[in-house]
Amino acid sequence: MFCKKAKAMFDEQGIPYVEHDVSTAAKFETMQGRIAGANSVPQIMIDGRLVGGLEVLEFHQESIFAKLDKSGLR
Repeated sequence: MFCKKAKAMFDEQGIPYVEHDVSTAAKFETMQGRIAGANSVPQIMIDGRLVGGLEVLEFHQESIFAKLDKSGLR
């Protein structure tokens, strides 16, 4: 549910993203190896930097999307 909502937010803004399937324990462990402290999904990264989860994206969406516009990532 949280992943779908985050993807919908990016879709609505026309922002491309890469989705990593972590639906199995092994895949989730791989994600945890890539992102220190990752214990939940989604883990949203922009330009190689961890933004956080859905709550962070929702709270800071205006500034996050504005930065994406300025950086040309949108």
